[in-house]
Amino acid sequence: MTEEKPHCLRFPIGEFLFSEESNVKGIEDRWISTSEEFPAEIIHLTSGLSSEEKGWKYRPDGWSIKQVVHHCADSHMNAFIRIKKALTEIEPTISGYQ
Repeated sequence: MTEEKPHCLRFPIGEFLFSEESNVKGIEDRWISTSEEFPAEIIHLTSGLSSEEKGWKYRPDGWSIKQVVHHCADSHMNAFIRIKKALTEIEPTISGYQ
């Protein structure tokens, strides 16, 4: 039997809560600006870190800062490619993503 990790380590920014603001206005105001600002924020937060600090893990068996940054870049590129395909193909194929 595995011991449950403390709640704060599993959800450091809190569990996802659906917001009724998830409409076109909310997407335009919040989601798009967040996506636009994200790369600069990552650079700001990590540029002063040493190689050793970039290897720091928030929780046991978690990802390092470096792994999280790479995951975000990979995930955003995949999202960009999927959106581009959906907008440019006549009959786009929706493929799974894990």
